[in-house]
Amino acid sequence: MPFTTMSLTDHDAVCTMIKEGALEPIRPTDFPKGGYIKIACPDGDTTPELLQHLHYTVCPQANDGERMCTHSVLIAGGPGAIPKESPMHAISYKGRHVCGADGFVFSQIEIALRAKGDRVRNIALGPHCACAAATMNNLSAWDNFHLAFLAKDCLKKEFPNQFESIRVMPHINFSGYPKEDFRTYVLRRDPFLQSFEKHVRRKEKVAA
Repeated sequence: MPFTTMSLTDHDAVCTMIKEGALEPIRPTDFPKGGYIKIACPDGDTTPELLQHLHYTVCPQANDGERMCTHSVLIAGGPGAIPKESPMHAISYKGRHVCGADGFVFSQIEIALRAKGDRVRNIALGPHCACAAATMNNLSAWDNFHLAFLAKDCLKKEFPNQFESIRVMPHINFSGYPKEDFRTYVLRRDPFLQSFEKHVRRKEKVAA
């Protein structure tokens, strides 16, 4: 199966998150007013649909029909690469370590703030499933989405009080399954963490 095709395991995980209220289809009321910095994975299978749905549909509906200022930060693994504990964190070239993903993302956010100021008042963290970088690092959808929340904590610590909101908005590619479309969701932290803890306990029980 290609890395960019959602596995049955991840499909089941996504369906569980939806059923338990952790993943909800994004609505204009979920999207904050004002421009935003989008941190996502540069996966070519997902980027056009993400832009179409998030930037050209949801964002204008949330901002009285206006398309707001945006600044994209694309990095393999998306927000899941930011935490130091992530296996996607190290950026290397020809076997040589170049930098950590956090340093790269922070530098791009600094550029966005210098260039666009208060026109980008929010951050949208866009992990996606299926994600080739996550799959190549043996990370499930559970793991990747959990890393996105750790990334949110890193950003809040690095840029205290500089953004009105930082939200995790996963993009799901259901191609190959009965629900064959791309959808952007809002990931609710408390319900997700409760579901994630149950997932971890199930894994531990199976491994015991």
